[in-house]
Amino acid sequence: MEPKSPRDIDQRVRGFYTKAQEAARQQNLDYAIEMFNTALKHCPEFRDARHELRKVELDKINHKMSGARSAWIATKSTMALNVKGPGLIKKEQYSEAMQVAESVLAKDPTIPGALKLLAKAAEEGDMEWLAIDTLDFLIKFHTKDIPALKWLYELYLDNEQGDKAVQTCRKIIAIEPNNGEYQSMLKNAMARSAMDKSTWMETNSSGQTAAAAGGKNAGVPGTRGPVRDEVARDADSAQELIEKYQAMLQAGQDNLDIRKKLARSLMKVDRFDEAIEHLQHVLDTGGQADPSVQKMIYTAVEGRFNTAIKAWEEYAEKGDSETAQAATEIGTLEKQKSNFLLQKARERAQTYSNDANVHMELAMILWERQEVDEALQEFQKAQGSPRHRKNATLHKAKCFVIKKQYDIGIKEFESLLDEIEVMNEEKLDVLYDYAGALKEMGREDESMEQFKAIYEVDVSYRDVKEIMDNLYQK
Repeated sequence: MEPKSPRDIDQRVRGFYTKAQEAARQQNLDYAIEMFNTALKHCPEFRDARHELRKVELDKINHKMSGARSAWIATKSTMALNVKGPGLIKKEQYSEAMQVAESVLAKDPTIPGALKLLAKAAEEGDMEWLAIDTLDFLIKFHTKDIPALKWLYELYLDNEQGDKAVQTCRKIIAIEPNNGEYQSMLKNAMARSAMDKSTWMETNSSGQTAAAAGGKNAGVPGTRGPVRDEVARDADSAQELIEKYQAMLQAGQDNLDIRKKLARSLMKVDRFDEAIEHLQHVLDTGGQADPSVQKMIYTAVEGRFNTAIKAWEEYAEKGDSETAQAATEIGTLEKQKSNFLLQKARERAQTYSNDANVHMELAMILWERQEVDEALQEFQKAQGSPRHRKNATLHKAKCFVIKKQYDIGIKEFESLLDEIEVMNEEKLDVLYDYAGALKEMGREDESMEQFKAIYEVDVSYRDVKEIMDNLYQK
C-alpha cells in the first residue's frame, strides 16, 4: 500500500485534514490531534497527515521528553500496547492496530512501545514506508535503542535503501563498537548499497554513466537518466504508467530502471507474464546481482499461480462436476506453487547466505511443508536477527516437539517465556505451545497450569475454554 498525498485523498478525508490544520494554526492542539487521527482512521496511508500529526503532538509536549510522563502513560496503556494492539495485528486488522498505537501517541509521541506497535502494524500491513518513517522518528528520541536500529536497518535493506542501511549500521557500531555481528552487518549493507546504485548508473550509448550524462534532466522523457519513481495507486494509474514506460522503450530509452518500473506496473494489473519477460531481460542484461529483481520475479510467478487458482475457484462455482475438476487442478497448482517457492527460497538462501530475512523466508516455507529437519536449520540461521529472533525461537521449539525431542523444545519455550515479560498476545502463543509440549511429554499437571495462566488472561483464546471446561468436569 503506497503513501498518499493531499491530492490523492477523497473529499471526506480532506475535510478532516483541513479542520486539523486550522486547529493547529489556532493552537487548539487537542482538537487538531483528534482531526488528524480521524483523517488517518479513514485513510491510514495519508503520509502528510501523519507527519503533521507528529509535529502537533510534539508541540503539545513542548518538544521535550519526560521519563516520568512516558512511564506513567506506558503503564496505563499496557493492555493496549501489549495485548489489544498485537492481537489486532494477528487478526490482520492493521488499521485498527495503528489506531490503538495512535491513541497512546496522542498523549506522548515519544513513547517507544507505541511507536513500535505502529511500525509493526505498518510493516505487516504492507506499508513498510510507514514503518521506516516511524522507526526513524523513534530513533531521534531513543538514539541508543539497538533493537529499533536493527529493525530499521533491515527495513532499509528490504526497500533497496542501502545507503541509509549503512548509516544506520554505523550508528549501531558507535554504540557497541566491539560487536563483530555489527561489522558483518555493515559489510552486507555496503554491498547492498553498491547494488542499489548500480541500477542508477546505467551506461548510455556514448559510454557515460546516466548519472553523469543526465545532469539536471535525468528522468525527464527524452533523456537516458533514471526515471522518477512514480507509483501506481490503482488499475487506471497503473495502465497510464505502463503506456508511458512502453513508449519510452519504443523511443530507444531502454535501461534497467525503466524495465523494472514497467514490470512493477504490469504486476499491479495482474499481467504477470509480461512483467516476468521484462524482469528476465533485466537479469540477463546485468542485474544478476540485484536481489530485488529476483524477488520481483518470484512475486510475479507466485501471482501467476494465484491468478490461475482463483480462476479455477470461480469455475468450481458452476456445478458439482466442475467442482471436482477444479479441486484436482487447484491441488496441482498449489503443489507446483509450493515447489517453486521452495526452490527459489533455497536459491536465495544460498546466494545471500548472511541475510537473516532470506533464511526466515525459507524456514517458514519448509515449516508449512512440515519439512522439519531443514526448517530447523534455517530457523537457527534466522535467529540471530532481532527482527526474527522470537518467531524463529518459537518455531525451533515446535520443530523439536515434532521430532519428539521434548526436553530441548521445553528449554526453548522456557527461554522465550523468560524473555517476554508482559502477558501479551505473543506470550499467549508461546504459553499455548509450551502447554501442548508438556502434555505430549505426559506432564499433565504442569500443562494444565499453563493453560490456566492463559485462561486467566483471555477466556476466548483458541480452545482454552474447552480445555478448562473439560478439566473441571472430571
